Amino acid sequence: MDDGGCSPRLLSLTGSVHDCVDGLSAESCTQRSTFEAINLLHGTGNAYLLYIEVDGGYAGPATFRLAPWPHQALDVGDGAPKVALRLFGSGRLYESYAGRLTIDVGGWSGTVTATLRYSGTASPAPADVTLAGSWTCLP
Repeated sequence: MDDGGCSPRLLSLTGSVHDCVDGLSAESCTQRSTFEAINLLHGTGNAYLLYIEVDGGYAGPATFRLAPWPHQALDVGDGAPKVALRLFGSGRLYESYAGRLTIDVGGWSGTVTATLRYSGTASPAPADVTLAGSWTCLP
């Protein structure tokens, strides 16, 4: 796996977006039948929002396989684990279609290795983004 030259404590973004971002700045994190985390990430001169979601049927910490989304939206109750990345400035949204999401015991941290595809109408579409590393929610 290409770590993008990032230190181990940072999330690596490679592909059409290349950056090292701090995954420790949680905006919100909720755990019920749905797991949701929204993290504000700061990179080198750029900012991002990282969305992590297991939307319905969440039964606690585990490793989840990321697959193409059955519905092209967050918060639709389809039970699918999802990761999305929004770029500040351009507003571009990238959605996971492959990889894995781990939510650690306690549910406040984990790891992600995901391939994200641009979700928009730009032509030609930007190349995929690979996201890899650790994230943390502040309880």
